[in-house]
Amino acid sequence: MGGRFRFLRQWRFWLNYVFILLVTSWLPLLKQTTTLTGSDGAVLKQLTVSVRAYQSWIALFTKGPGTGQGRAVAIHLGLCFIVTAVVWFMMFKPIIQDLPDPAPAPPEEDRIPSSGDAPHG
Repeated sequence: MGGRFRFLRQWRFWLNYVFILLVTSWLPLLKQTTTLTGSDGAVLKQLTVSVRAYQSWIALFTKGPGTGQGRAVAIHLGLCFIVTAVVWFMMFKPIIQDLPDPAPAPPEEDRIPSSGDAPHG
């Protein structure tokens, strides 16, 4: 089974992984809506906060790990890696070397003649 994971050593896999990270960095990791209602149940104010993956990356690298963004970045890294690795694992087929030669054809005298091979006479 170790041969199936050889794709992890290919630069194309890691390039694809970085591409997936960049593409998915625009997806929101968190979307939270807060609604302020009056005593009669009518909506007075509604606010939606959306945090994208790249915002978590920026906060982690500019403000440090104490901002609580480490978990979001780790989840983004892990999910992208898992998705990329599963796709590559399913698509990657190792090249089988030293295939055995196909079985030789039987000699002519050992072959049973079929109706098309019968002598006409």
